[in-house]
Amino acid sequence: MSMSMKILILCIFAGIVCAMEKPCCISKKWFGKLKITTSALKNGSTIPIVSDNRIMMDYDLDLKMERIYGTIYSDGPDGMQAYNYTVYNDFMHGKSYVLDETHTQCNVTMLPTDRENSMHCVPSSLRWDATYTYGSGPEALHVNSWEGVYENFHFSMQTSVNDCTPVSMTRIGIDSEGTRIVETVLYVDMVQYHVSGNESEVFRIPNSCMTAGIAVGK
Repeated sequence: MSMSMKILILCIFAGIVCAMEKPCCISKKWFGKLKITTSALKNGSTIPIVSDNRIMMDYDLDLKMERIYGTIYSDGPDGMQAYNYTVYNDFMHGKSYVLDETHTQCNVTMLPTDRENSMHCVPSSLRWDATYTYGSGPEALHVNSWEGVYENFHFSMQTSVNDCTPVSMTRIGIDSEGTRIVETVLYVDMVQYHVSGNESEVFRIPNSCMTAGIAVGK
């Protein structure tokens, strides 16, 4: 093999490796279901709080909006409890609207305006670790695994090779209040380039939230 051919092959190989190591992004709008399991141990406590959060999410980066329909199952001192809720996150105006099960009460809080990108791309601080295959045959799913530290948490994320659709995620670390957290997320029925309905309706904030008063910050 000639030297020029060897150099060409090495360049191609290096290009493939670099491409795999670059964190990817999904489409700017999508909808799907997430199952989030969290174990949290507050600073000074010896009893962890375990919750199982199952949500349906619509997301639009251009509009800077999220809509979440969720049910959270929490195992606390009083046993297992379930609670339904709806959330509208408006990153354009830095507000989060949380409605109760009856949609009659709305709690408005301040929201970081830079967090919307966390639902769009694999964090740039994560690095490609490996490629795995789920299943076999024509329905096999090929995924890239990303590892690294983001916002003081160690992250492990898996995304599809062909279009960066999120498959799963785990984060482990301690938040700013000293709470130790282990969290896993499973993504299913993910659809890119669309939301689940007409955008003007999907992200329409209920009237009960528009008259809820001044947003409360942390």
